[in-house]
Amino acid sequence: MNHAQRLTVLIVLLAGGCGNFEPVTSAPNPFAITPSRAPSILSPTPLFAAPTASSATLPPPPSLTASVTPDITSTISLTAEVSSTFTLTPTNTETPVHTPTFTSTAQPPILTVLGCDTGLDLSHGMGEVTNAYVLLVNPGRFELTNACLTLSAADEGRAHPDKTICAPWLQSGYQVALRLTVDTTANAVTLIQVALVADQVSQPAASATACPAIGANKPADASLNVPVPIP
Repeated sequence: MNHAQRLTVLIVLLAGGCGNFEPVTSAPNPFAITPSRAPSILSPTPLFAAPTASSATLPPPPSLTASVTPDITSTISLTAEVSSTFTLTPTNTETPVHTPTFTSTAQPPILTVLGCDTGLDLSHGMGEVTNAYVLLVNPGRFELTNACLTLSAADEGRAHPDKTICAPWLQSGYQVALRLTVDTTANAVTLIQVALVADQVSQPAASATACPAIGANKPADASLNVPVPIP
């Protein structure tokens, strides 16, 4: 503290002591100590009042607003240019049935009349009948199925049950002997003709011819309707 400051403090103390002077009405107590008022201290540093909890007002915190602006623009364009063409073909799981057709270059079946004989057919209520023995030969490359031979006569009477005889199956390279019967006039020359109808071919009857006697060429009954290889 400098000299001026010390002088100021002294004046303040003296002024305070003179202001508190009171007349003494009784003898002072030498042992009593009269407290003096605490001297005021002047300080060149200004005094600031500490803010109280009630008077302290804090400014509101700044308001932060997050603003996000996307700056990315993406455009994805997918163009499918796939062109597929499907063709569905049905699959036949069944076993195909081959039906051959005889052409001009194919070898057709051969019909040969071996001969005829006559007899009486009392079991069917008929008199004289004519039996024709026919050899059916299949020299072609294809089988014959349901091959039926039909015998006709110029003097034919009633229809005989054995007028038509069928071979259910005759494979290529085989032959079969068949006996056909028709109701004919007794003691007369009989003109006959034979027609063939099968699943693969239809062969009309040839011109009617006189049937020769069978003689020794007559096939055995056990060999009739039995296919055998062509010799």
